[in-house]
Amino acid sequence: MAGRDRFTDRARRALALAEREARRLQHAHVDTEHVLLGLVEEGDGVAVKVLARLGLEGGDVRAAVERAVVRGTSAAVDRELPLTGRTKKALATAAAEAKRLGHAYLGTEHLLLGLLRAGEGAAAGVLAAAGVTLDRARAETVGVLSQPPPSETGLKRYNVVLPDDLFRELQELADQRHTSVVELMRRFLRLGLLVTRVSETPGSAVIVREGDRERELLLL
Repeated sequence: MAGRDRFTDRARRALALAEREARRLQHAHVDTEHVLLGLVEEGDGVAVKVLARLGLEGGDVRAAVERAVVRGTSAAVDRELPLTGRTKKALATAAAEAKRLGHAYLGTEHLLLGLLRAGEGAAAGVLAAAGVTLDRARAETVGVLSQPPPSETGLKRYNVVLPDDLFRELQELADQRHTSVVELMRRFLRLGLLVTRVSETPGSAVIVREGDRERELLLL
């Protein structure tokens, strides 16, 4: 298996999130479906852009994986969860895909290609059912990587650190809505901006509709 020093920060984060997903599902090992969930939960890597170009959004992936796997019964442990043989094979083929593309690093795109090339486990089944093939993913990867970087004039980047209890609440809500924590936070930010604009506009109010009933929210 390729040394972890070759992984990009996003790929490392995706693998850390994969272990978190395995723990959430009470599984004793990190399998390919957890890696796939980690890729979409990371949210900003090349892999999610490739999947989006192939018509597969993060919420779709999460919902499909939830249908494909069964929640386990393993108790929480403090040690690092081991990788399954399928996951080790996928990481090895990810390194082969990086070499094939002439890349010295291992990014989220290579992890996705590794899952497809290995062709084993629930991740491969979910991707195949969605019509995502290795050849198509390779082509879209080249397409994404060949795009010029977006202009960041006027944009700011922030790292958000959430308390464990808040993250768990967001994760539970994301699971119920078959989406990701990243997408939920984007929605909350948009809602917060909307409410702020309304509160600053005289004579305006936020109306919440529940079935046939409407309620006006008092903004303090």
